[in-house]
Amino acid sequence: GIEAARTELLLFLDGDDVYHETFVEAMLAAYDASGADSVYCPLVRKPEALTDVQVTVGEFTLHQQAQVMENLMLHMERYGFYCYLYRREVLCSTGIRFTPGMRHFEDREFNWKYLAHCRTAAWISQPMYGYRVTPGSVMSGNMTWERIRSGMDGVYRIEAYLRQQECPYLQTFQSY
Repeated sequence: GIEAARTELLLFLDGDDVYHETFVEAMLAAYDASGADSVYCPLVRKPEALTDVQVTVGEFTLHQQAQVMENLMLHMERYGFYCYLYRREVLCSTGIRFTPGMRHFEDREFNWKYLAHCRTAAWISQPMYGYRVTPGSVMSGNMTWERIRSGMDGVYRIEAYLRQQECPYLQTFQSY
C-alpha cells in the first residue's frame, strides 16, 4: 500500500476497526493548521462508543517529539499505530516498512521508527479510532513465547534504529 499510494499523507485502518465520522477531516485540519510532522489521537476499544464522542475539527495541541514518544511508550493501550497520520515522503525516503515475517508487534516497530523522524505532532485529545478486538484474532489470543520473542526482537530493532537516527529519546527508551 505504501508503494502504491500516490498521496502525500497516509492513514491506516484495520478491516474490523472504524474511524469516527470526522476522523479524516479532523486529522487533515490539524495537519494543515499545525505544520507538524504527524497528527495523532487516542483510540477506544469499543467502537460503538465513538458515536458519543464530540470532536471539534481544528482543535489540537502541538506536542514535541519527546511527548509523542512518551505517550506511545507509557500509554500503549491508547495509541495504536493506526491512530497516526503519516507523511508518505518520510516513509519512502527512510525506507520504513513493516518487518517481513513479523507476526506480532510489527505495527509498534513501524510507529517508533516513523516517530524518530518527527519533530512535532498535533495531538487531538478526543478518541477518533475504534479498535475492535475480534475473537480468534492475534490480539485476543494468549501470550505465548512466540509473541514475547517477536515483541522483544522488535524492541531491539527499535532501539538500534533510534540509535542509528541519533534520536534524543533513545536514553529514555532504553531506561524504560
